[in-house]
Amino acid sequence: LRMREPASKEAALAVATELADRGLVHRVADHVQACDVMVESYFRWAAGQRRVALVTSTNEEADAINESIQQRRVDRGDLTLDRIAVGQGEQRLLEGDVVQTRRNDRATGVENRAVWTVHRITSAGLELRSVTDAVDTRVVSNEYAAQHVHLAYASTVHGIQGETTDASIVGPGVDASGLYVGMTRGRAHNEAIAIARTDAVARDQI
Repeated sequence: LRMREPASKEAALAVATELADRGLVHRVADHVQACDVMVESYFRWAAGQRRVALVTSTNEEADAINESIQQRRVDRGDLTLDRIAVGQGEQRLLEGDVVQTRRNDRATGVENRAVWTVHRITSAGLELRSVTDAVDTRVVSNEYAAQHVHLAYASTVHGIQGETTDASIVGPGVDASGLYVGMTRGRAHNEAIAIARTDAVARDQI
């Protein structure tokens, strides 16, 4: 609550200092390193079959992280290029990818901002499985996917509202309300990334 509505600049700095003292502020040199930290965080948590929310300030940053994670999963052999679908913005979608649907569709029962795993790609469309319930499946057409499905390893604050994960990593540049949302997603761990050369500057940015 103190993070969401700090009474003053001093109160906000006190919260940031407390987060830093708990080891929940990750200081990096630049945006490239921030992206690297978020990508590595995905694989660290995924290795234990746990979900992590990667929260970015812009859609462009989310896209870059999403594509980096997908490509590394391909390189590791976690994903294959045997079957490929086209997502929103001509994004490549593969079987096993984590995706988000961005429009309610009564015919198929999918909701805006629901998160899924692509279970199977066929000529008819994509079979999606809920990331929280493997029994919950939906099938969307290729046309729907091309307009309303995108990768969702990382997303903006708006994309993770209402989500609960095992961990949450909040990238730099997120505003105060976004920081509050991002830092309250993870059950086990939440951390914020700050681009700064010193711990004092990192606290000031947070």
